[in-house]
Amino acid sequence: MVIPKIHIQSFISQEEENNDELLLEMMRVIKKIAADMLAQTGSSKIVTNLGSYQDSKHLHWHIVSGERT
Repeated sequence: MVIPKIHIQSFISQEEENNDELLLEMMRVIKKIAADMLAQTGSSKIVTNLGSYQDSKHLHWHIVSGERT
């Protein structure tokens, strides 16, 4: 999971518009983790939720792998 240290409610919230550098850095981290996971397991998926799907009202990404079911 990748989580920013400062509070950003969601990927489309107003706070996000003022944090372009932070989001770019997070994307670099996510890209590296997903690529490493892909090389090790053969698959990876990057997920963030919005609205009622978002249990925690703090921006975060899940990076997961495993067989597709």
